[in-house]
Amino acid sequence: MGRGVHFNHKQKGHDHEKPKHGEPAPSKHTERVAYDIHTVATAESGPVSITTKKDG
Repeated sequence: MGRGVHFNHKQKGHDHEKPKHGEPAPSKHTERVAYDIHTVATAESGPVSITTKKDG
């Protein structure tokens, strides 16, 4: 039984491709969420208030 055509990965005349792990990664955007839970709701706000802050 032969090894098949996929055995020889480096064929003659094949141009090498640059690996992607050497390139800089794009910037990441994170969003921080804070929850405040109160026991009593008021007329202006409910018992849970959510504040968000985006970084980046």
